[in-house]
Amino acid sequence: MINKWTAAGWLLICIPSFAQPTAEVGSSNNVEVHSVYPPVAEKCGMTMQVPHLKNVSEQMIDFECRGDYRYDDYASLTMSFDYDGNFFSRPGDYFGFIVEKTGVDEKIASGKSRIVKINDDGDGLVLAETEAFDIPGCVSVINATITPISGVNWHGWMVERIYGDIQRKCKPVDRNYTSRYRCVQAVLGNEKITAELDQVCLLRKYELGLKNGFSHDLFMNMIKTIRFREE
Repeated sequence: MINKWTAAGWLLICIPSFAQPTAEVGSSNNVEVHSVYPPVAEKCGMTMQVPHLKNVSEQMIDFECRGDYRYDDYASLTMSFDYDGNFFSRPGDYFGFIVEKTGVDEKIASGKSRIVKINDDGDGLVLAETEAFDIPGCVSVINATITPISGVNWHGWMVERIYGDIQRKCKPVDRNYTSRYRCVQAVLGNEKITAELDQVCLLRKYELGLKNGFSHDLFMNMIKTIRFREE
């Protein structure tokens, strides 16, 4: 089993635990929030506090679950935060968690994590995928960090990739790979359950709306409130 404190020793930043709010509706940093809809949380094995944010049609964003982690190989917990799909659609504007009924340390130790793996020396973690996140002829990853994180009944790691200069021929959607955004992945869980977050690019600037994307600060507030159904 991976010793999370050993991993924290070779990484510099560790985000502290946060208790899960019990109310269905509350606030975080003056932003009104609500819990993941209970049937969704049950099927996907996790809940969290989601900020009240609306798209151009005044529809509130929220998570949905496909599959059931208890009976299927995995379940998919997803949420779109595309502000206006008719005119300014950005294909990467969604959160996607793959949830499995297996321990997070076991998953990483087995080499089956899509996000991180144990290094050759067996005393730390490295990226499981590297060139897969380059965009040929457009932009390449020039640096990446792996940071330990933890919550009320889980621990894990967050990956952040830094991209180089974007070629002028790239489409406007690729603006997500500029310095205005932070592109992250995560693998989270405990002894019974694992959730892997697909890479998502988030606004570096704190904003209380979706027109330019989802704020990294709001995202971290949401991640800190995750609670898994099993522990």
